Amino acid sequence: MAPRTRWPHHLTGSAYGRPAHAPPWPADAPSRVSQPSASGQVVGWLIGVSVVGLLFGPGAVELLRLTVQQHRLDRQLTQLQATQERLTAEEARLRSDPAYVEGLIRTTFKYAQPDELVIPLDTGASKGKTR
Repeated sequence: MAPRTRWPHHLTGSAYGRPAHAPPWPADAPSRVSQPSASGQVVGWLIGVSVVGLLFGPGAVELLRLTVQQHRLDRQLTQLQATQERLTAEEARLRSDPAYVEGLIRTTFKYAQPDELVIPLDTGASKGKTR
């Protein structure tokens, strides 16, 4: 390691022997900190997983697999509960709201009463047609 250069005393503005505006080391000093490469990170992960596998054995792998499966099943359960609530609300509305049932029948089956005039307002189907 190269010896640090000392700042001239007439330029120092602090007790550390360097100007107050200067960095704590000379600009030409070599950097001792290096960033790990991507392959070094992969090797580190592999070593870490291997050590954990050796320390805890196949039970750790099984525990990890079951934890992931439990998390996936919890998400699926939450989605199914939301679907069940939505369907329960729709069932209650179908049983108690005759206007909702009539509107649903009219839109789903294109039903109209005998004396009614139906004017289709569906602009999505007529976009492809030209007059």
